[in-house]
Amino acid sequence: MPIICRVCGAAGEHLTVHCPDRQDPRPCDRQDPGEGKGGISKGRGKRGGATARGRGTGPSQEVYKEIVAEALASDEKPWIRHKCSDGEAATRRFMRIRPSAVDWTKFGWLFARGSQETTVQQKKNVGQLQADWKELSSRHDLSKTDLADGLKQLALRHGVHVGKWLFFLKPADMDRVWPALVWALSNAALGEGDCMKVGGGKEYVCCVYVRNCFDAEQAESLRRSLQDLLGGLVARVELVLKPDAYSYCGIYRGNPWKLSTSVASCMAVEEECVEVLLPILQEAKSLHHLGRRIMMMMQGLVEKDAAFILGYRSVVFCYSEFKRMHMANFGLLADLCVHGLITGTRLLDEMEQWLLTDSVRLPPPSTWAFVLQSLGNMAQRLADSHPRVSRSLDSFVQDCKVSPHSRLSILSLNVSSDEKQRELRTAVLLSALQQLREQLGPVVCCFQEVTRKVAMDVQRALPTWESSDPGDGSSIKGHGLLVMAPPELDARFSDHRLQSKDCKLVVAEFPGLAVGNVHLSGSPELRERQLADCAQVMQQWSDMLLVGDFSMNEDVLHRCVLQNQLPDFTDLWPVLRDESGITVRCQSNGKGQKRTDRALAKLPRWKPVDMQLMFDQPLVPGPFLLDVLPSMYSNVVHLKPEADTNATFVSDHLGLLTTIEQNPDVSRSQGS
Repeated sequence: MPIICRVCGAAGEHLTVHCPDRQDPRPCDRQDPGEGKGGISKGRGKRGGATARGRGTGPSQEVYKEIVAEALASDEKPWIRHKCSDGEAATRRFMRIRPSAVDWTKFGWLFARGSQETTVQQKKNVGQLQADWKELSSRHDLSKTDLADGLKQLALRHGVHVGKWLFFLKPADMDRVWPALVWALSNAALGEGDCMKVGGGKEYVCCVYVRNCFDAEQAESLRRSLQDLLGGLVARVELVLKPDAYSYCGIYRGNPWKLSTSVASCMAVEEECVEVLLPILQEAKSLHHLGRRIMMMMQGLVEKDAAFILGYRSVVFCYSEFKRMHMANFGLLADLCVHGLITGTRLLDEMEQWLLTDSVRLPPPSTWAFVLQSLGNMAQRLADSHPRVSRSLDSFVQDCKVSPHSRLSILSLNVSSDEKQRELRTAVLLSALQQLREQLGPVVCCFQEVTRKVAMDVQRALPTWESSDPGDGSSIKGHGLLVMAPPELDARFSDHRLQSKDCKLVVAEFPGLAVGNVHLSGSPELRERQLADCAQVMQQWSDMLLVGDFSMNEDVLHRCVLQNQLPDFTDLWPVLRDESGITVRCQSNGKGQKRTDRALAKLPRWKPVDMQLMFDQPLVPGPFLLDVLPSMYSNVVHLKPEADTNATFVSDHLGLLTTIEQNPDVSRSQGS
């Protein structure tokens, strides 16, 4: 687009302000801030502060500097990017990122590009544009009109044609508008729109780019498309056209040249809406695909490979957003059933196929408790319209809340990561577990300081047991945690990260009970924050037992920490036993005795009946080792019963065995 001089009409030769036919400059409207109409300097600003020629130093300039700094900071942060050319599936996943769910302290923009390959930003001449603008804006004989016209002509001269229609909305409104914009962009329904971005703040800003904002046809085409789209989504919004040249040259609100920050604006107003009748929706051909997509996303609660956008592997979604999105999916599926768009039989079949799987290791941050809560809410919503479906869902949920076992034992042991006699100590532990199971029935085993080698050895020796590790030791990091449960307990496992690298809470969920396994930090400050994280996660279970190595001794300070962070939990050892409960064996000098291993309980449906210290004496593998040796031998664990029979301690820690019984009255009330 050629530059047209507004004085002589020459095309592409010079700027208007440089025209030789230009008359003497008219009186400048950029007078000094301290000058009155008579040109006499007052020497003081409006608020009593000193002023300088051509540049303000008061509060308005501070605001301007803050705006410029915020704009630069947003551009320098990482962007969450998407190309619509990556396909419909990728675009739909990107559409589910709500702007209000993004952590704007970490990310600068949500950015989407259309299918066109050429880039929008033509930055090769930006440096020369900025240099020419610096020279032009330093002249004090030019009016605001001259400067605005000169900046436009400089942008045309250097080929910086790109601009954007931008608008501001509240976060809730932007959450509604953004997916519609992305979908329109992917379908080339935004006229000349090529890409767009949205950023955070008190009000979120959205910028939709046009290749040449100085071309009236391109700018108007995009404006009409935006107005048509926004008119049905928000009540009132102002569209502002701003060239990128303005941003490059620092034309923001409160700029020292007092130039307008845009070249055009318009108002998009909500148009009259027409209610769509339900029979029309019943004929929609996409309902089958909609239901299938919802169920696929729900499967992400129980299948690791299906959890590709809803929390797992995602740096965008927080836990509250994870819950909100899944609860919305359950609610939408229930509404489709209420209005007869899908049948109750199909709903139950889909639930059984996609959600009620045999997966025992749930992808973070999912829990089986959240799945049951969502199914319970769905049952309530269907109670009036589909009572049979509601009863089926509610019956399943209630069955999962009652344990078929009246008595359970939970063993907690820090097995020690020391490599000394590791295989022999593992064999002794496995032999002891065989005896415990024969004597006590089902025993849940919670181990700390587990190495990958020990984790694999234990799982190979007990191949029918359910494990929080997939079997290859891949979940063992840092203070390795492992939870093992016999198959009759129907366990499901979930991991929850705590503050500090590789520190986590492993939860095993059983019908009517959840058992958490943890190894806390030795730092008092970090340990307290980790307990706070545990407390937040454990709110979703009514019956919970938290065991493990708490890395704290028995004193008033540590008791206060537990009471402050876990006020609903009870330390069971002082309640059930009068002894000191030392769980760390003393060293040769008699020092080092501590009660670091604990069992904390919140059990309204269960009653703790006994606690014991285990493995306080050296043990030999004994005849029970023969029961586990075939499996261990087959997996390259070399132990010889005739040679490896020396007595040894299982660990430098003692085991803590907790026995609980289910309250009969609770069991009857839940089962009725």
